[in-house]
Amino acid sequence: MALGAAAPAALAQGDNSLRIIVPYAPGGSSDRVARIVGDKLGARLGVPVVVENKTGANATIAGTEVVRAKPDGLTLWYAASPTI
Repeated sequence: MALGAAAPAALAQGDNSLRIIVPYAPGGSSDRVARIVGDKLGARLGVPVVVENKTGANATIAGTEVVRAKPDGLTLWYAASPTI
Protein backbone atom coordinates (compact mmCIF):
# COMPACT_ATOMS: atom_id res chain seq x y z
CA MET A 1 0.00 0.00 0.00
CA ALA A 2 2.04 2.83 -1.37
CA LEU A 3 -0.39 5.54 -0.24
CA GLY A 4 0.80 5.44 3.34
CA ALA A 5 4.53 5.14 2.75
CA ALA A 6 5.43 8.82 3.26
CA ALA A 7 2.58 9.78 5.54
CA PRO A 8 3.91 8.68 8.97
CA ALA A 9 7.04 10.83 8.71
CA ALA A 10 5.03 13.84 7.60
CA LEU A 11 2.49 13.39 10.38
CA ALA A 12 5.25 13.32 12.96
CA GLN A 13 6.09 16.89 11.96
CA GLY A 14 2.85 18.25 13.38
CA ASP A 15 0.25 18.53 10.62
CA ASN A 16 -2.60 16.18 11.38
CA SER A 17 -4.54 15.55 8.20
CA LEU A 18 -4.01 13.77 4.90
CA ARG A 19 -5.51 14.69 1.53
CA ILE A 20 -6.19 12.13 -1.17
CA ILE A 21 -6.76 13.75 -4.55
CA VAL A 22 -8.95 11.68 -6.88
CA PRO A 23 -9.11 12.72 -10.56
CA TYR A 24 -12.50 11.08 -11.06
CA ALA A 25 -16.10 12.07 -10.36
CA PRO A 26 -17.61 11.49 -6.92
CA GLY A 27 -19.72 8.37 -6.56
CA GLY A 28 -17.79 6.24 -9.03
CA SER A 29 -15.86 3.10 -8.20
CA SER A 30 -12.52 4.93 -7.97
CA ASP A 31 -14.00 7.44 -5.54
CA ARG A 32 -15.45 4.66 -3.39
CA VAL A 33 -12.16 2.76 -3.29
CA ALA A 34 -10.25 5.96 -2.41
CA ARG A 35 -12.67 6.62 0.46
CA ILE A 36 -12.35 3.07 1.78
CA VAL A 37 -8.56 3.32 1.62
CA GLY A 38 -8.73 6.75 3.26
CA ASP A 39 -10.87 5.43 6.11
CA LYS A 40 -8.51 2.51 6.74
CA LEU A 41 -5.42 4.72 6.47
CA GLY A 42 -6.90 7.33 8.79
CA ALA A 43 -7.84 4.71 11.38
CA ARG A 44 -4.39 3.17 11.23
CA LEU A 45 -2.56 6.49 11.53
CA GLY A 46 -5.09 8.10 13.86
CA VAL A 47 -5.63 11.17 11.68
CA PRO A 48 -8.44 12.52 9.52
CA VAL A 49 -8.23 11.80 5.81
CA VAL A 50 -9.98 14.05 3.29
CA VAL A 51 -10.79 12.70 -0.17
CA GLU A 52 -11.06 15.48 -2.77
CA ASN A 53 -12.45 14.88 -6.25
CA LYS A 54 -10.83 17.13 -8.86
CA THR A 55 -12.28 16.12 -12.20
CA GLY A 56 -11.63 17.49 -15.65
CA ALA A 57 -9.01 17.90 -18.35
CA ASN A 58 -8.13 14.19 -18.38
CA ALA A 59 -6.84 14.33 -14.79
CA THR A 60 -4.67 17.40 -15.46
CA ILE A 61 -6.54 19.49 -12.89
CA ALA A 62 -6.00 16.89 -10.16
CA GLY A 63 -2.41 16.33 -11.22
CA THR A 64 -1.66 20.03 -11.06
CA GLU A 65 -3.17 20.18 -7.56
CA VAL A 66 -0.89 17.37 -6.39
CA VAL A 67 2.23 18.78 -8.06
CA ARG A 68 1.65 22.22 -6.53
CA ALA A 69 0.98 20.86 -3.04
CA LYS A 70 3.50 21.47 -0.31
CA PRO A 71 6.09 18.67 -0.48
CA ASP A 72 5.34 17.35 2.99
CA GLY A 73 3.91 13.95 2.06
CA LEU A 74 0.39 14.87 3.20
CA THR A 75 -1.16 15.19 -0.26
CA LEU A 76 -1.58 11.86 -1.98
CA TRP A 77 -2.61 11.03 -5.54
CA TYR A 78 -5.10 8.25 -6.22
CA ALA A 79 -4.95 6.82 -9.70
CA ALA A 80 -6.73 3.75 -10.96
CA SER A 81 -5.58 1.88 -14.02
CA PRO A 82 -7.76 -0.46 -16.04
CA THR A 83 -7.10 -4.17 -16.02
CA ILE A 84 -6.44 -5.54 -19.48
